[in-house]
Amino acid sequence: MQYILVLQGLETSEGLLLFGREHYYVVDGFTLLKTREIRDLDFLSSELHDPIVPYTATGATHPPRSSRLCSKFSYEDIREVHKR
Repeated sequence: MQYILVLQGLETSEGLLLFGREHYYVVDGFTLLKTREIRDLDFLSSELHDPIVPYTATGATHPPRSSRLCSKFSYEDIREVHKR
């Protein structure tokens, strides 16, 4: 399980990357805390969460309502892997 930033066009959202046996999943609107607990971003207090992209970078004063999109992908669909 990885904590990720999802970019779609000009919109960003935080999410999780979950690995299964045959597929991997990208789940938007949730985060992984330092305690390894998965939490919904809409109900998380600011002192528990340090966002990947600060809200001030987007001009906002508070977090945007996160989307709830879950995408399922087959490992066979992976064309490239880049180490950061």
